[in-house]
Amino acid sequence: MKQESTVDGTETIANMANDFYVKFAKNTKANFLGMLHKGNYSLKWSLSGAKDSAVKKVESASPSSDQAWDLPGVHSSVRYGDILPATDLEYVVSGSVVKENLILKQAGLPTSYVFTYQLSNLIAKKIDSRIVFYDLNDSSKEIWALTAPFVYDGKDEASEAALSLKDLGNGKIEVTVSVDPAWLSSPERVYPVVIDPPLRTSSLTSDIQDTHVSRLAPDKNFTTTDYLSIGSSDTPDSLCRVYVKFNLPEPGPIGCRGGCQPELTGTQVRTSLFQRDLSSSGNFRLER
Repeated sequence: MKQESTVDGTETIANMANDFYVKFAKNTKANFLGMLHKGNYSLKWSLSGAKDSAVKKVESASPSSDQAWDLPGVHSSVRYGDILPATDLEYVVSGSVVKENLILKQAGLPTSYVFTYQLSNLIAKKIDSRIVFYDLNDSSKEIWALTAPFVYDGKDEASEAALSLKDLGNGKIEVTVSVDPAWLSSPERVYPVVIDPPLRTSSLTSDIQDTHVSRLAPDKNFTTTDYLSIGSSDTPDSLCRVYVKFNLPEPGPIGCRGGCQPELTGTQVRTSLFQRDLSSSGNFRLER
């Protein structure tokens, strides 16, 4: 992350290595707390009732001067201490996710928190437990989604929070994050309690292709199956292999912002597997 200034002179800290562009105000005196850009889309947000608070820390960063922070990867965070009474607010930027952590440091705090968003070229809709941001002129094109947050305490006891949406007009909306008061006030709670609603960029399935091949059925096309088989069971003849292709954005010039694709500075693949036959186990190898 690096210090930058907006057109109106607001000092911000901006990410440097993701497929979207996000800025966080260095102080909550600014007229926004965060600003997110991707292509022609953008949104700004603020937290209702926020106290005057400057960035408390930039995770994994060593300031190179009093003016700038530079993080070498695609994972970084900023934190505002006591932005509300006994409450910190942390933002973690990782891959395609902006993770927001409301950190409640003691009992007896509010159970609802209100954020105001200003949208540009976007429209927001409540879809099940999510709030989805669509292209203003194409309601089938999902750009970002704010997913229902989990809440967990110091013992990793977890619950779910709820999101509600209110349209204020002129491209402005109000999002309320609410936690179950009974869960929060339970004598079993161990503080701090963290509320973490993540904001995710859209992942298009058309940009991912996958299939598997089987030694037992070398001529069969498995592209329409709803699962991928990998490894073998009892004999070498049952061996299966998986192939996955990701269509990555084309690299752009260094320093590219908002309306163009960024330079590709890092990639990450996360894979989750389940085993249908619990009577055996083994390792698998991921090849590029």
